[in-house]
Amino acid sequence: MLKGEDGNFKPFQQFLKDVEKLNNIYNKSYLQAEYNFATASTQMAVKWKEWERDGDRYDLQYRTAGDDRVREEHAALDGITLPPSDPFWNSYLPPNGWNCRCTAVQVRQGKYPRSDSAAAMAAGANCTDTPKKQIFRFNPGKQEKIFPPKHPYFPKGCGDCQYRQLAEDKDSPNCQACLALQADIKRREENHREYERLKNDPDYNEVKYDDASGGMTAAHKDHNFDKKGGKYEKHIRTAGYKTGHAVVFESERGFASRHTEGTWDGRIMEIAGRETATENNVLKGLKHCASKRTTQVAILDYPKGGFDKDILENAIKRYRGLEKLNDGQFVRFEKIICVQDKKIVYEESF
Repeated sequence: MLKGEDGNFKPFQQFLKDVEKLNNIYNKSYLQAEYNFATASTQMAVKWKEWERDGDRYDLQYRTAGDDRVREEHAALDGITLPPSDPFWNSYLPPNGWNCRCTAVQVRQGKYPRSDSAAAMAAGANCTDTPKKQIFRFNPGKQEKIFPPKHPYFPKGCGDCQYRQLAEDKDSPNCQACLALQADIKRREENHREYERLKNDPDYNEVKYDDASGGMTAAHKDHNFDKKGGKYEKHIRTAGYKTGHAVVFESERGFASRHTEGTWDGRIMEIAGRETATENNVLKGLKHCASKRTTQVAILDYPKGGFDKDILENAIKRYRGLEKLNDGQFVRFEKIICVQDKKIVYEESF
């Protein structure tokens, strides 16, 4: 909720209004402090990733806001200059407390004298010397955590969970946040393994992995992206792997009409494309996917738009009516997916 539709941080007042829609008795002061900490932590984590790429070619310098509101213990850290590899930054990269406005900047080696590491560590320890302050001894970029492990948000034991996720109880079957994240991590790992395997297989080309979504795609050299149906297949490939799915087009050696397209998350897929999503076009698309008797995932593409959920559901009802005819036009799909403008607009498992 920190981010707006443009991907940038919302102004605090807008963030407050949005949160108050969920809980209008939320303490404003605490929310402001949490907002400030989350945004500062995120921004510092992004900077840290950039600094990591440079290694110790540059030093980092700790800087306060430089006004009369700076806490005395934070002022003692002002100007500390050390290389990124120094242990000081593992524990005392800003922010170092609620509403901390400190930052760190990259500076050219030699422009400022390097600080004594032990003295810097002692100043950092003094800045965070009570149990409630000690939770801030972490590096959000290096540890990839926005809130410290011992933050009160995390029930006892959850802060050290390898999945770094807020949850009600890490040992409870109702710990949905951790379960969802575990599943997501597993999916990403499996997709990346498949990407590495096919990348090294000379029979496959156009092998890609999307870091943002964790999706992957590949095409067998004997898959035929023909003029008629190839554009639909490519639309679906983009929609799939850009949203985290594994989309693999397999060989169609011989008669392509006998083969399914490949796999979608490891399940056999067939693709049908029609320019617009009329009810009849949806029904024809489902029938086409059913003509390949092994199809598990039916995927329909409508590049010129017109998708409507009610129209789709009416077409699915008509398609299901074919089961009673037992004439080979019906396959019980595990999933139906619709794509429009290279984006998934409908995905339903059965």
